[in-house]
Amino acid sequence: MNQKTLFLFALLILMVLPYSLHAQENKTVKGVLVLKKGYNKVGKVLPGDGDLYLQYNNKEVFVKVTSSGLSRDKLKRLLNKKRQFTIQENNGLLDTDDPNQQSRVGDYVVIIEARK
Repeated sequence: MNQKTLFLFALLILMVLPYSLHAQENKTVKGVLVLKKGYNKVGKVLPGDGDLYLQYNNKEVFVKVTSSGLSRDKLKRLLNKKRQFTIQENNGLLDTDDPNQQSRVGDYVVIIEARK
């Protein structure tokens, strides 16, 4: 391998590595979806009907609907019903995928599928 090829190979690995480190495996859990009012940093209620949270394994985690395979309307039809969910657990921006926009940050789940 010449130096140019080696350099390009190393560059490719450095570009792909951050994405592979954050790759999440799907997980199946039993839980309940709940709706809670959202609050901004100073404690004021955010507009809208609230945020979705999944309660499972003795914890309650924000549901990032923008990354979900199910729409907000479909998820809201499942509120307060015990279901089996296929999820991905993650940590990062809750309200957006754009790091240039202001957002809450923390643990969240992406719901891939919901079953009885």
